[in-house]
Amino acid sequence: MVSIRLSIDTIGQLSAAAQSQGVSQAALVKRLIEAAIAMSPAPVNVPRPAVAPAPTNAMLSVRLPADDRQLLRERANGRGMPSSTYVAYLVRAHLRARAALPEAEFQLLREALREVGVLGRNFNQIARALNRGKDSRGPEAAELNRLVSALIGLRDSFQALLDANHKSWEVGLEAATLKS
Repeated sequence: MVSIRLSIDTIGQLSAAAQSQGVSQAALVKRLIEAAIAMSPAPVNVPRPAVAPAPTNAMLSVRLPADDRQLLRERANGRGMPSSTYVAYLVRAHLRARAALPEAEFQLLREALREVGVLGRNFNQIARALNRGKDSRGPEAAELNRLVSALIGLRDSFQALLDANHKSWEVGLEAATLKS
């Protein structure tokens, strides 16, 4: 990173030039420096300094307009997590092309999978009993009703998870739609 101090007049001229080109001040300064370097008689093969690997807990700062920060806070709150954690989930999901689930949603899925395991074992027991001819009448109504109730509970758990996930992406959507 390079820092420079400019007079107020120079900053005003830089701002006007950047605005007329439709770029940020930083982008314009970068272009100007790159153009100056390209025109200088510097050696072609300048060794690049080694880039140290970033620490695993490296901080990243992002500037957002106030309305985007508000939308970010609303959506993060909709998922029950801090804004920084929400942004980290979004970035990881984008970079790795897979969606990461927040802990609460992960636990709901884990619970639902346990229920699927229980249902599978129940169905296997019924099938074995029928195959052995042990119970020629088949499963009793109470047994089937318990399985149906478990399936309904499982369906409801998945629906709640999907609804919560969908809602968390829409939090603040009305405000964002009105402003754009």
